[in-house]
Amino acid sequence: MAEAVLANAICETPSTNWEDETIALAGALRSAILAQRDGARIVGGSYSSQPNVLGFADRLINTMHAAGLSGADALWATSTEFCYVLGETLEQQGADHAPIDGLADHVLGSRYPHLSATPTERLVDFDARFSFGIGVLIAGLRQRAATS
Repeated sequence: MAEAVLANAICETPSTNWEDETIALAGALRSAILAQRDGARIVGGSYSSQPNVLGFADRLINTMHAAGLSGADALWATSTEFCYVLGETLEQQGADHAPIDGLADHVLGSRYPHLSATPTERLVDFDARFSFGIGVLIAGLRQRAATS
């Protein structure tokens, strides 16, 4: 099943730089996982050595090479991005908005002043969360490449 899901993550991207390619591949992986019921559980529970899984990883490693990473850094950057996408899609597919509604009630005026000062309702804005996280990853990769 993971192989079938990953088949939909391999996309053609007209990207001219590694950052756009990284964003495109992460978005394609996210879309492919979200398109399959329990897709994150299926993909997350598999260390498949099948062509689509390996092809996706190979392509992302190539993108990390274009960023200036090599060896273990390129491999770990690929794993980090893959795990980030997997974790975010797992959260999204498992979301039940009732707990987030109750969170505000528990947080406001509570002993969690820092948490209550944030817009906790934004936790379920999965598109914004995803974009923010990918931006953080890219900034970190850019920094890592500059020091490698």
